[in-house]
Amino acid sequence: MKVSIHLLALASVASIAAASVPSEIDWPEFIGRHDLVWEETPCQWNEGAFTGNGQLGMMVHATLDDNRIDFHLGRNDVTDHRLAPDRKTSLGTPGASHMIDYPRLDIGIMALRPAGKIQSMTLHQDLWNAELRGTVTTDLGVIQLRALTPRDRMVQLIEIESTEKAADGTDASWKWEFLPGNPTSPHVQIFPQNPEAKTYEPNPLPVLEHIEGVKVCVQKLLAGGDYATAWLQRDESPRKAALFIATANEVPAAGKSAVVAARDAREAAEAPRDQIIAAHRSWWHDFYQKSFLTIPDPRLESFYWIQLYKLASAIRKDGPPLDLSGPWFRVNEWPGIWWNLNIQLTYWPLPPANHMELSATYNKAVDDHFEGLLRHFGGHHNMGDLAWTLHNYWLHLRHEADWQGMRDGWLPKAVRVFPAVPAAWKQAAFRDLRAQGAFLVSAAREDGKTAWISIESLAGEPLVLKVPDWSGPLEVVSGPKQELKESAPGEYTIALKKGERITLRPAGSQAEVVVRPLARPADKNHPYGLKKGGSLPPNMSFPFPPLRLEQ
Repeated sequence: MKVSIHLLALASVASIAAASVPSEIDWPEFIGRHDLVWEETPCQWNEGAFTGNGQLGMMVHATLDDNRIDFHLGRNDVTDHRLAPDRKTSLGTPGASHMIDYPRLDIGIMALRPAGKIQSMTLHQDLWNAELRGTVTTDLGVIQLRALTPRDRMVQLIEIESTEKAADGTDASWKWEFLPGNPTSPHVQIFPQNPEAKTYEPNPLPVLEHIEGVKVCVQKLLAGGDYATAWLQRDESPRKAALFIATANEVPAAGKSAVVAARDAREAAEAPRDQIIAAHRSWWHDFYQKSFLTIPDPRLESFYWIQLYKLASAIRKDGPPLDLSGPWFRVNEWPGIWWNLNIQLTYWPLPPANHMELSATYNKAVDDHFEGLLRHFGGHHNMGDLAWTLHNYWLHLRHEADWQGMRDGWLPKAVRVFPAVPAAWKQAAFRDLRAQGAFLVSAAREDGKTAWISIESLAGEPLVLKVPDWSGPLEVVSGPKQELKESAPGEYTIALKKGERITLRPAGSQAEVVVRPLARPADKNHPYGLKKGGSLPPNMSFPFPPLRLEQ
């Protein structure tokens, strides 16, 4: 059985191995040039900034007509579970639908209310440290904020420092207000005229509780159980404080979510904050360094790295599969997973990126709900969706070289590196992209040609390498010495044992084997965010106002 390395136009992503190729990358500087910058106030969810830890997340934007900054909270697994009262979700239950029985539910908004009238807000999304920093200017002063969703805790953290002062010179205080989301099915809210909406029984309204000094909003469900959001502020001075927000979902159990949320918020508030932030940053720094890609198109390069940030913010290895909204749900027409290109395309980057722990959440979901998927698709006109769903499942196993329970079969015979790079891209480089067959591949393109390639085998499968612009003998720069001759134009058969790495270049070449970022002008940095004059038209999302609680 021969294995193919198939790297389509550098669309594949990356992974770092123990014996990786040499690199000269200033990671904070390199990732920092892709940070998102909001030069003017984002005024709706659709253009907001976002953080997430793969389970919890928040979108940040202003609602100027109510003079507040919204931190719209989300948690991936908060759904209804009608028709499955003994489980967290009705997914896979015969007769259950996304729209009525197990839709995502809107958790709500933690609203920051400054003392003064908001005049503007700018934001900076720091990708390297996975945190958001912002400046809110009011007619009474300035509020600086930092927001992040720590990777190893089920909490969200917002730090505030204010210079706002009242007319008499005394400190003017901001306020926090929790605005719970409507616990009614989003489909019913959007389409109240539909027949199913007329017979729909809504969940109870949320209730505010206090647990040992922690405020908690509890949302009970008709099917049983509840979820809850708790928040606790720690004051550092009259002008500076930190807010800890936890959302717990102990469904199907009842009466537990509030206790868990209050505990998580309190424990985070009592822990040394520098340790929380250090652990968070450490995870993200390791995550980024499993991948490297640099290309001549600055905007496309930034888009690539932002997608990695987004995927890691939305998926964690012990969490649910990524649906259409991830941890940033708000009321919309598609409140769940659709087993079609929506989920398939979302997961495609992860196996080549060698982020197999994130990719595995897809395969686990298929394993857990396979019978339900067969019932849903069996005999229907859209059964092709199931075929493509299983194709993604197969792709994960191909990149892992995990054949337990799978038949060997449709395999391609050629390995391709830089097969479809635009002619204008004279330079490009990547490090440790994962290919089918569990190979980590690194390569550089210089002066419009492939300069060198390095391949590590993680599973010991046979390998064929195809490089469109190579011909003739190759030089083994490092790794197991072997004579490599063309079996076809630009095609070479290579023997690698599990754990071995080989680095190659054309015979007689003096190309330096090292990975470096391509240079880019400073004015090409930070192409994404919200630029001046770039605000979206109003009402781009469903305008359902959140509920209000007595604080």
